[in-house]
Amino acid sequence: MIEQGEVEVLKGAGDGEQHLLGILGPGKIFGESGVILNHPRSATTRAHTNVVVKGVDAKVFMGQFRDAPLALPILKMLCERLNQANQSLVAAPGDDGAEADATQIARIRLIAASDFVKMQIGQSEIDVSRLPYRIGRKPTGESPQVQTPVDLALVTRDVLQMSLEHLAIHSQDGRVIVEDLSSEAGTWVNGARIARFENTMVAPIRWGENEIVVGPQDSPLRFLVIVER
Repeated sequence: MIEQGEVEVLKGAGDGEQHLLGILGPGKIFGESGVILNHPRSATTRAHTNVVVKGVDAKVFMGQFRDAPLALPILKMLCERLNQANQSLVAAPGDDGAEADATQIARIRLIAASDFVKMQIGQSEIDVSRLPYRIGRKPTGESPQVQTPVDLALVTRDVLQMSLEHLAIHSQDGRVIVEDLSSEAGTWVNGARIARFENTMVAPIRWGENEIVVGPQDSPLRFLVIVER
């Protein structure tokens, strides 16, 4: 049981990479599926911040269901379904980095991939419920107002690092893409830069995990975009 901090839940795939399934915070538990099913662990957890956890003995944990005979079979069924869903999620991005089909998307999550971003948004992840989803810089006293309100506005140490209207996640011709909105410093998507001074201002989003860096490649303005079927 997590008392303080956050942990990442990761799942290995056939490509040898670890894919992020989610982030757990205080009050959440992990490791229960392996105990309930008496199986090897189906996922890996890794500290996302400094973490304080409380270990729960397996016998003590299973003893909680002694007086509720229906609870354990139901939990076993739910754990098996969760494991199958996690496996399907990880399998999706393994299609040679296949681009996400906008018509098949069930969920898009935006996850803070740096402490700098996490401190500002006040939570580990955001459900992107509609597209386009626009990200930009909070205006300062001297800045002009943005033409189109952004969905997520952040404070930056260097105003040249992030523009007022910096990037948008949206669908185009059946694909999900990231578009740089003619920003000053450009945007990195899965290791490639898009910008008005590059060959393209658009990059496709893949199934599963995508990395977005706002501004220079070493910028603290970092996100993961998780696309689920």
